[in-house]
Amino acid sequence: MLAAAVIRAGHVTLSAHLTRDRPYHSGVLTAMQTVTGAVLFAPALVAVPWSYGPGQWLAVTYLALGCSVFAFLVQLWAIRRTSASRASLLLGTEPVWAVLFGVLLAGDHLTPIAVAGITLVLAGTFYGQRVENRARSAPAARKVEKAAAHARDDRR
Repeated sequence: MLAAAVIRAGHVTLSAHLTRDRPYHSGVLTAMQTVTGAVLFAPALVAVPWSYGPGQWLAVTYLALGCSVFAFLVQLWAIRRTSASRASLLLGTEPVWAVLFGVLLAGDHLTPIAVAGITLVLAGTFYGQRVENRARSAPAARKVEKAAAHARDDRR
């Protein structure tokens, strides 16, 4: 899980850096990400049981499109409208949504451990957003302080 979080953070940060102030179309970037992932993971196809039936391949296709391609599009959309850190924090709530959809759609049961996990994820997300907001507002506060100092100096 920690390795996945580090990889996601690196991916989101790199995506934000590469798309900042550039007019790339999100569909083109998503296609590039998808092709890159397909090329990198093609060797793993050797380990895939070729005895999959049509229903299993349909499920694999759904997961590839729904959980990768759609996720890449949403991620790029979010990064372009906010900071990479804020997008990462919000995307980090994915396990919470998985549990809630499991309860609502699949009839899963909420256990005390699941509730504790949801609480920790949401608390971490809110704390991270507070830290990010403070870091974001610090340069603005410094600008206001400098402007006030200049105004005082001009009056003297």
